[in-house]
Amino acid sequence: MRLVLKSFLIGISGALTVLMLALSFAPATPKEALALGPDHERMDRVQMRIANVMLTVAPEFAVARLAEATDLPPDLVKAQLIAKAEGREPFSQVAQETASADSDRRIDAGGALFVKAN
Repeated sequence: MRLVLKSFLIGISGALTVLMLALSFAPATPKEALALGPDHERMDRVQMRIANVMLTVAPEFAVARLAEATDLPPDLVKAQLIAKAEGREPFSQVAQETASADSDRRIDAGGALFVKAN
């Protein structure tokens, strides 16, 4: 029984790996190419696909967890996810100002988060 369960888990793991590779390396659909433009990076396409999956499968859960992880308001996180799913650039300046409203944190160019030592 243990061998069957272990084989089943290895099979599920392999299938999920193949699905993630398909998500990452599949060529852009016409809708994605239209939204992102002809000269886009693969990471933009992957982020757009992941945002679409998050908004399709469990939008409330994804927004709540991302808001908790980033200390941003849930409505701002949802707006950024929707913007990324549509292929638009999320308004990162608003997020940076909101996240750096805390005096102990700042976000520099490139999205790096810096925290002052006490």
